[in-house]
Amino acid sequence: MIFPSAQMLTRKDPSSDLLELLSQMGQGSIHSAIVQKQKQWRAIVEAAARYGLEGFTMTTEDRTRWSVITPDPQMPSSFRYTLFDRKGFFGHGVYATAEAAVEAAFDMGYRFLDKTSRLDEVAAASWFSH
Repeated sequence: MIFPSAQMLTRKDPSSDLLELLSQMGQGSIHSAIVQKQKQWRAIVEAAARYGLEGFTMTTEDRTRWSVITPDPQMPSSFRYTLFDRKGFFGHGVYATAEAAVEAAFDMGYRFLDKTSRLDEVAAASWFSH
């Protein structure tokens, strides 16, 4: 099982100077969006620390698309995120570390933890396998 490094927690942390500047400029909505994204990132990292990164499944806010983190079968010692929805697979990206694959998926909007059985559940649906 591969777990995230301690540095992964701080990757999406905005500087206190940036947050202060936004506050002073009256940019409350931008400040709120950054804080919300930071909370989502922390939840992802905490879950990864508990469960590991292999098979880690993330979903979008509307819970209609998913990303699963796996070792890449074509590039040894690399990891990929694989994107899928109820119709099937539609993309992937390959990275040197599982952490980088999680970060890339997060940046594309896959910001919520989902159950690791989601891929199996979607694959078992008759319309997915046809």
